[in-house]
Formats: sequence, structure tokens, C-alpha cells
Amino acid sequence: MFKRGELTSAQIITLILSIGALVVLLGFAYLFFSGNDALIDREACHLSVITRATAPSAAQSGVPLECRTSKICLSISGKKDSCNQFIGEEGVSYVKLPNNEEDAARVIMENSANAMFDCWSMTGQGKLDIFGKAFQSLGETKSSCIICSRVALSDEILEKFPGIRENIDFNRYLERNNPPGLSRTYLDIFTGESGTSTYSTVEENVFESELDKLAKARDTSPEVREALGDLPTVSNQIAFIFAQRKTKLGFWDGALSGATLGSSAIVGIAVTVPGAKSVIASGGGALASLLFVGGTSGFAAVNSWQNQMASAAYCGTLASSLDNPEQGCSLVRGVDYDVKKINQICDIIEGMP
Repeated sequence: MFKRGELTSAQIITLILSIGALVVLLGFAYLFFSGNDALIDREACHLSVITRATAPSAAQSGVPLECRTSKICLSISGKKDSCNQFIGEEGVSYVKLPNNEEDAARVIMENSANAMFDCWSMTGQGKLDIFGKAFQSLGETKSSCIICSRVALSDEILEKFPGIRENIDFNRYLERNNPPGLSRTYLDIFTGESGTSTYSTVEENVFESELDKLAKARDTSPEVREALGDLPTVSNQIAFIFAQRKTKLGFWDGALSGATLGSSAIVGIAVTVPGAKSVIASGGGALASLLFVGGTSGFAAVNSWQNQMASAAYCGTLASSLDNPEQGCSLVRGVDYDVKKINQICDIIEGMP
């Protein structure tokens, strides 16, 4: 029997949600007066992520993720509607590229790196339990996602600079450059305090999947063509996706085997740093092995801007309000903005388009 003045569990949950909502509203108010729409969206997402991760398990489903997909159009003109990918959509940011091909490539890499960094930062660097028990299906391990941003190249870029992809080395950019206002490189931040040395050296072809082998034989084998089906065309648009999955076996199908739990890595990129050899290598192969969740995919056969993208990954204990926090893995990666490809990574997608 409850004593007078004693709070019921329902009242406690309501109180916690109310306090969380107040914190979020105060944060929104502060951001609103800053006048920076992009900053408002990023911080609103981050606040909602923290609120959900720290809410009691029973209350998590009542905390929406206020994560709006940012849309960035890169073009020569910088004019509105210069990207066909965003026709009819609102909230698009337009970035004018320099007239020099090398400088234009640098701006493309800069915006892509910032989009990846923002996604990683908004979601607590993968260390927060954003999708708690209330979001798990009975007896199933599913990957839940947020589409943080979409970065598109206008058609005029490839018309003016047909060879621009040769000047785009996204992974090297992450290794050599810092996010705005910070003193550490993107790569250093993505690998975390533990650094890359916590990860085993992986031979270049360790992650070569059967899919990769099929893709390599595509031009000579009719059977392979039939098995693979039509490969999707490159849309010149990247979606930066945050994905999280609860598992005690390591990252999707153990693709991070040899990694130390509780540390971070950069996946799908061959990087040499002091004190460590190449961090999990083999771009296309790593992607196919990491993110392949049933069905077939043309990732490994697409030699494009998207395919050279590295991934930021974390495996370990996910921080939450639970007495016994769960193990899981989180990932941020840029992939071709294609429904089939995204569905191969994500079973559930939250946030706002």
C-alpha cells in the first residue's frame, strides 16, 4: 500500500520526462536566439539523444529524437535549386564551390568530413544507448539508424570538372585535417582516446566477401550478372548515417573481431599512424562485410566518391540509465543515398527528414 505523499512509478516517469522536456525546451530557446539554423538542428538532436539515453527504460519510447536530416547542396553557382536531388525540398543549405578543380575538391571533402563529424558528435560518439530495450523486437537483434545528413553534388560540377574525383581523397583528408575550431584531426577524434593501436592489424583482403569476388568477375560471367542483378547507379549524393546495434559478438557479423571493447576505430580505410599499422583496410570489401545485412549489394563494384568513405565505429558498453548497461556497436558512415542500400544497414530509422 502506498503511503500518502509517496510517488508512484508512473508519476516518477512523468516527472523525469517533464524535467527532460524542460531541459530540451530551454536548450531550444537558447539556440533559437543564436540565429544559426544548422546549429539549432544539431544541438536539438544532441539534446534529444542525451535525454533519451538518460531516461528510464520504460520512458525512453516517449522521448522522440529531434534529429532533422540536414541537406547540403554543393554546386559551382551556389544558387538555390542547383541540385536536382533536392527539388521540392525545404531546408537546403547551398555551398558555392571555387572555380579551381583542386580547391573545389577540397571544399567537397571539407563539407563531407564536417557532416560525418557532426553526425558522430550529435550521437555521443556512438557511446550512448540511444535505442533502448523499448525499441528492440522480441528476440531479434536489429540495427536502428538516424540519417544525419545528405550531401549532394550538382550536375554542373561533373560537367565543369569531369576528373574531379581524382582529386578527392576523403580518407587522407580525415587523416590530415581538423574539424573547425579543434586541435585534433578528424581521424584522431574518430579513433578516440584509445587510439588505433588497440586494434589488431588486419590483412588487406581479410574482409573480401563473396560479394566482392562476384563483383570482380562481373564482366566475364553471365551467371554472376544474373546473381548480382543490376547495380545501382551513382546518384552523386551521400547520406551520412548513424547506426547502432545491440550485440555481444562484436560489430555486424564480427567485422571488428580483434578490436578491444570500449574503444573506437576508423573502418574501411588504410591509414598508417605512429605506433600502429594499417587500421582495418580494404575499402569496398570492408563496407560489404560490415554493412551487409541480407540481400545483395553493389557497394563493392561501385568505384566512386561514396565508396572511398571511411567509417567511424565504436564497440563497447553503451551508456544509459540502466543498472546493467548493454553491449553494442555504433557506426557513422557515408553511403550512396539509395533506399536499397540504406535498408541493408538499417532495420529501423528514426528522426525527421
